[in-house]
Amino acid sequence: MASVFHNLLHSLRSRLGSGKQSTGKRAAGQPRHPAAEPLTAPPLDGIQHLQFGHYSDNNRTPKQKSLWGDAEKLFEAGKYMESVETLLRYLDDPREQAVSWTTDEEGVLHFRIAQGSSLVKGTFDGHFIHACVPLARSENPGTAVMRRLLELNYELRFTSVGLDEKGIFYFVFDTLAATASPYKVYEGLQELALKSDRQDDSLLADFSDLKPMPRAPVEQISDKELETKWKAFQRWIQHSLDLAASFDNDTYAGAIAHIYLCTIYKLDFLLSTDGRLMLELERISGLYWKQKEGTALVLRNQQMRTALTALLEWTQEDLRTSLHRTRSAFSLTDNPRPEKMRDNILTALRDADTYKARQQWELALKLIAFGPLYNRYLYSLPDVVSDLTLLLCAVLHPHYFADLGLKQAFFDTETNKLASGLIKATVRALVASAKEAFPNLSFDLSKVDFSDRYSFCNTFAAQLAQMTM
Repeated sequence: MASVFHNLLHSLRSRLGSGKQSTGKRAAGQPRHPAAEPLTAPPLDGIQHLQFGHYSDNNRTPKQKSLWGDAEKLFEAGKYMESVETLLRYLDDPREQAVSWTTDEEGVLHFRIAQGSSLVKGTFDGHFIHACVPLARSENPGTAVMRRLLELNYELRFTSVGLDEKGIFYFVFDTLAATASPYKVYEGLQELALKSDRQDDSLLADFSDLKPMPRAPVEQISDKELETKWKAFQRWIQHSLDLAASFDNDTYAGAIAHIYLCTIYKLDFLLSTDGRLMLELERISGLYWKQKEGTALVLRNQQMRTALTALLEWTQEDLRTSLHRTRSAFSLTDNPRPEKMRDNILTALRDADTYKARQQWELALKLIAFGPLYNRYLYSLPDVVSDLTLLLCAVLHPHYFADLGLKQAFFDTETNKLASGLIKATVRALVASAKEAFPNLSFDLSKVDFSDRYSFCNTFAAQLAQMTM
């Protein structure tokens, strides 16, 4: 079995060379320190350098999008090197700085792409593109891990998994220049980056004999941010368990499911999870969605409750390993589906009104948050949608955002008053900042009700559903 993997990586060492970044005649896209650029829009003063959720690549301006067409034209003209460099510029998000490349004295293009904790390294000599990511190392790989990776190979479209003579498992993407269309190179590098970022964590968690390989540089969050997120992690999970336990398991099965799911998506977005915790939250979400047809809702709720309870056993150091600031070039999730996103929000709002009519305010507010948080979990949304969702969350969780450093509160818990002027100014600034990428963007503030927190959250979420891009 090992020989199969060795064959996939024939001549890997010669293609990679020493693995060092070359310093050549031309350099572009060099990475900056992640903290150099704000991650949220400037109106969210005090938290603009904090990461929320996962990276989205749906923020390109028309000028940036035009680079794709330029790369295709260069490829069709046989200018393969220029085509690949143009594609790298297309991938290079100025705010992320996850893509870098240089050309050495011999004209060989060397590029790097950071994706979470994964680092893609590649070369292009004008004739052949080779890129790879080391996953893990094993001195004596067992049958179980070999079978896992062989099965994974059947799922891959543009890449393959291999094992070199030193016992290192790699993800590999290879293609000849004549077949290196922008579409193929983009899809290949995307599969390489996303699959490796997921598989390295999964393999190390499942096979204790595997050793980690060097990863992309990540920025550790501060002790203050960790402490704030640790307390919220424990508080939100325990509160959801207590709230769900206050309802009858059968009569309120649907409400209980939404309580658990909303907690999962809130943790994923507001803590900005990675690694082991991200994978665990995905697994818990799958307990509900993947068994929807064949397993009773009450049983699925019990499974989610057990899994969430187990998260309370995590230590602060366990959490630290899954919370760090990363750079990425590709979205983890699918492109937005406007009609489905609208339905997710409006359906949840109708359910929220049912609980409001029963004076079950806490449950009603959770249902309001469900739609926007679920959309943020499912889709690669433009930053402006994420930032508006963040504003909604800041109204719902003012203490958490104050502890993170938000300088001006959107909701005063002592007076139960909304900072309507600040909210309106922030929304207008967020929309204005996204106009270059989305000229038709609109958010109708005239239909947002500021009379109380429930009315605001309900009507604000409704406008998120109706946003035009």
